[in-house]
Amino acid sequence: MRRKALVVVTSLVLAAGLVQSGKALMIPAKAWLAGHLIEQAWAQTLAGTADAKPWPWMDSSPVAEITFVRQDKKFVVMKGTSGTVLAFAPGWHEGSDAPGQPGISLISAHRDTHFGFLNELKTGDRIMIRTVDGIKKTYAVDEMKIVMDPEIKVHRDERDSTLLLSTCFPFVNWQPGGEMRFVVVAREVQGGEVLS
Repeated sequence: MRRKALVVVTSLVLAAGLVQSGKALMIPAKAWLAGHLIEQAWAQTLAGTADAKPWPWMDSSPVAEITFVRQDKKFVVMKGTSGTVLAFAPGWHEGSDAPGQPGISLISAHRDTHFGFLNELKTGDRIMIRTVDGIKKTYAVDEMKIVMDPEIKVHRDERDSTLLLSTCFPFVNWQPGGEMRFVVVAREVQGGEVLS
């Protein structure tokens, strides 16, 4: 009787462990699948499909592709900054100018996923933006700063072509949100010169 009880308890514990392991494995599998579907939506966007959503219930569509040259990292940028968008990709603040267009464009992502390396950028690092029209623009990191206000204010200026990248700060703080943001300011490069 005692042996039977031990076998039953052991089996239940093992089954619970397998269930929990399966749930834990679903997180990276879901992230991989979402990334793949976002890449497909980006390809559809480049092929001319307007408002190509990665999955039917996603509240966003691709607006650009951002490449960090020295870091060899590339991400599809989605429209908006809702929790759903930022869970899967960097998001473009719709109150700013579109990525790759004249003016100031603001892109945000989480510090523990897509923008977890922003603090490793250096002045002069190149960032490439590919627009929905397939046009490529190159930006150079001009400055990095920490701001206290969680809402970054963007003032449009048609004469300036600037890319702002934002993530929560500090990078080692795992509490969500907070008052501080790490901001990267990058300016468009033309013919090897940074526009000012």
